[in-house]
Amino acid sequence: MFRFAAMFTLLANLSVASNAFAIDPDPSKLLPTAEQAIRAKELSRKLGDPVFQVRHEASKELKKLGTASLPILKETLQVTPDPEVRNRCELLLPAIELAAIKLRLETFLADHENKYDHQLPGWKDFREIAGTDEKVKMLFASMYATTPNRELLTLRDGSSDVFWTHVLARRMQLSGARSSNVLAARLIVLNGRNVVEAPTASSRLDLADVVGLLFAESNTKLIGSLQNSDRAYYYTASNLLRDPNIMQQLQSEEGAAFRKLVAHWMDSRENAVELYNMVSLATSLNIKEAPVAKYAEKVFSTSGVTPSVKMSTITILARANDKAHLPIFAKIMSDKSEFTTTRIVNRVREERTIQVRDMALIMSLYLTDQRVEDYGIQFTPPSTSPSALTVYKYIFSYYHVPDDKTREAAFKKWDAWVATQKKEQPKK
Repeated sequence: MFRFAAMFTLLANLSVASNAFAIDPDPSKLLPTAEQAIRAKELSRKLGDPVFQVRHEASKELKKLGTASLPILKETLQVTPDPEVRNRCELLLPAIELAAIKLRLETFLADHENKYDHQLPGWKDFREIAGTDEKVKMLFASMYATTPNRELLTLRDGSSDVFWTHVLARRMQLSGARSSNVLAARLIVLNGRNVVEAPTASSRLDLADVVGLLFAESNTKLIGSLQNSDRAYYYTASNLLRDPNIMQQLQSEEGAAFRKLVAHWMDSRENAVELYNMVSLATSLNIKEAPVAKYAEKVFSTSGVTPSVKMSTITILARANDKAHLPIFAKIMSDKSEFTTTRIVNRVREERTIQVRDMALIMSLYLTDQRVEDYGIQFTPPSTSPSALTVYKYIFSYYHVPDDKTREAAFKKWDAWVATQKKEQPKK
């Protein structure tokens, strides 16, 4: 189910290994002993020795010490002014850091009773959303195993601007992975400042990476700066969920944790543009954890949403052809906000105005098998063929209510029809 970076090819076997080799689940056992720390300190001093052979042997010994030498190497790199020492530390650190991450994840997966705090950034929030079973932990481990995802997890509780700079760059990178094209490095503008160049990407889109991005973005404490960015919606995370490979895993029997995370991310959206995207996305995904009606109602109740977005949301909801959505339309039949369209008829420019409440009524009529023409509403699509009408009937610009008198009569007729239906319902 998961694909990992080459440097983490052993990760898929960690869960098995933790059982087969009785890995100790206590993370404190990963800390270097006093003897190891002293030895690492002694060896670090020799990295700048005048004699090459001494420096070379010290590097070899530090490598053998492995993760026990990690704290000393990091400390040495921070304080030493010696370029030779810095160079040797920088050469040693990547492999040792990767080994340390692998050990942390082995220990984490071996903790079947979830007894210990493994101090993995984001895990506490992740488990509150998805649970703590072995599949959830493996999903988290696969996400944590890659550097970009770890960076996002680490930055979740830091500076908002820095965090969203990385989020936007990651969106662009994964968008490139989805299309299997190499992305040219682009400059992202955040709050009027040129802040970072997005990395290039050409690899296949991976579930763990999508989970990493969505989980990072669901941190609503830092959502403000994303919404204020002019470039925030060029590469939307919702597009990644429409990838066939990702959608298949989302809808599979084993995708329960993934679905919970996706629903949590969708619920965290607050911006009007993204809320409308959630309505469309919920329709595409068709999963019970993210019902389209929930996000449609959020669009209608959020300030700053334009009439055109509201009406587009109405039509998306109507396409579900579910009479259970009628109460939602009823709530917005008092919304008189307008959208004006312009068309040329016989070389004469005509302006037509349609209100949000009009579209709520129109779609309610379709859901109840009534004709809009019977309510005085004009429908003028460019084609009346049956196949074309299945599309055009959901485009609000093709509808027109001639005047307010006709409009009020239409709503009175609808109210009368609703009252009749209530009377005809059998008593319980």
